[in-house]
Amino acid sequence: MTGAPDIAALRAKLAGGDGPRFWRSLDAVADSPEFRAYLAAEFPSASRLAAAPERRGFLKLMAASFALGGLTACGGGGGRDYEVPYVNQPERIVPGTDLSYASSAVFDGFGNGILVTTRNGRPLKIEGNPEHPWSRGGTDVLAQASVLGLYDPFRSQAVQHLGRPSSWAAFRADLQGRMPGWRESRGEGLALLTGPVTSPGVAAQLAWLRAAYPALRWYVGAGAGRDGIYEGARQAYGRPLETRPDFGRARTIVALDGDFLDLGPGQVGLSRRWSEARRAAYAEGRLLTLHAAAPTPTLTSAKADRGLVVPAGRLEALARDLLIWPRAARSPGATIPSRAGRGAPGRPSPRPGEAASSPPA
Repeated sequence: MTGAPDIAALRAKLAGGDGPRFWRSLDAVADSPEFRAYLAAEFPSASRLAAAPERRGFLKLMAASFALGGLTACGGGGGRDYEVPYVNQPERIVPGTDLSYASSAVFDGFGNGILVTTRNGRPLKIEGNPEHPWSRGGTDVLAQASVLGLYDPFRSQAVQHLGRPSSWAAFRADLQGRMPGWRESRGEGLALLTGPVTSPGVAAQLAWLRAAYPALRWYVGAGAGRDGIYEGARQAYGRPLETRPDFGRARTIVALDGDFLDLGPGQVGLSRRWSEARRAAYAEGRLLTLHAAAPTPTLTSAKADRGLVVPAGRLEALARDLLIWPRAARSPGATIPSRAGRGAPGRPSPRPGEAASSPPA
């Protein structure tokens, strides 16, 4: 750019300064008119900074650098260049303070009462609602983690049609256009997919819909199938019902491959009622024993006072033996069958009158 530099002159210039100098090239050290012309042509805004600034100028330059660095965090993020206060202040919302409200976390039709803590409209934490009649302040891991779903980037933001975003207006227009054909065919070809429905209002609307379209097909999808429970209730009571055990009226609890303490629908309320019944029985001077039999270890069998590992094919025989046991125990000279648990590893169930000594959970 300026020809071959004079090394001796450069050394003399560096040695004659009153302090250390920092440079990037020999041309910068030489500080020739040709180098200044090149700097002014390529970097006009930086040419005036080529000369070493005095102390005051250096402090000004550093202060400006820090200020500009802080400005990079202001504005422009996500299209939010500025923020304005509420035009109409919402009721009971104070900026920067927490606000809790009651809600419900539904798991396969079971609603567990929760308290949601928000700040400036953003949900932050979920706890159990002690005033809810079912959960009574309890909660589970799914309810605790449900707040993360509100911030899921893949959460549906609008109505979808054939995999593409649509609108409610387009959905209503398409629905109203198809309804005359459904009336003529009595709902032939119409299918409805829902989760487990326990809401009386939703159940009434579904009943009206099925009455208007008799050929409608209604499908229910659930994370944990409960068909076996409903079939057992139908055989016992004549119709499918949701079973609600009353642990407070029991003297002994037997769970046959029923893990009511583990994660699942109704687990929050059932575990709370079991714990309360155990404490109440202990206060009366007795133990509400829990016996569990299952093919694989479960949380209920781990908490049970007596656990028995029984193959799935022998559970029915064990249930029949348990039904015979009270009558056989009262009959003189009768023998108590033990077909179901023969050869099954694990601890045997206690005999009638056997005392247990483990404290309540």
